[in-house]
Amino acid sequence: MGADRVLFGSEDLGTVCLEVRRDGDQWKATKRWSSKSLRPAYNDFVLYDGTAYGFDGGIFGAIDVQTGKRRWKGGRYGHGQVLLLADQGLLLVSAESGEVAILSATPEKHRELARFQAIEGKTWNHPAMAHGCLYLRNDQEIACFRLASNSSR
Repeated sequence: MGADRVLFGSEDLGTVCLEVRRDGDQWKATKRWSSKSLRPAYNDFVLYDGTAYGFDGGIFGAIDVQTGKRRWKGGRYGHGQVLLLADQGLLLVSAESGEVAILSATPEKHRELARFQAIEGKTWNHPAMAHGCLYLRNDQEIACFRLASNSSR
């Protein structure tokens, strides 16, 4: 995207790209584009290789960060969260239902590689990764999964 651009999103505004520059003693922000193709409510999106991946309502999607145009939309995960595993080109999606899905971080299409039930019940909490472990929680339980290393690549 460039060091002078900021990308932010909301359920009402969609996603907006601003160019921020210093002009003497002042800062100037110019809207480069806005898009309703990715409308994150209280979830984040991640950037990878020119594409923003995140939630448009309860459906996962991807947009081009240079134009804001939708690349794809697919995968019903409710109001979940996403983590980028950049070294593997993967997205880890924590679904509102407590499931975890592993997606390929590809701009061409939605490609789910695996899915499993991680915890019972609804969760809107962000998952966390530390020392090869994935941590997920809801208001009743917490779970930890040791992820296999990618030493074969």
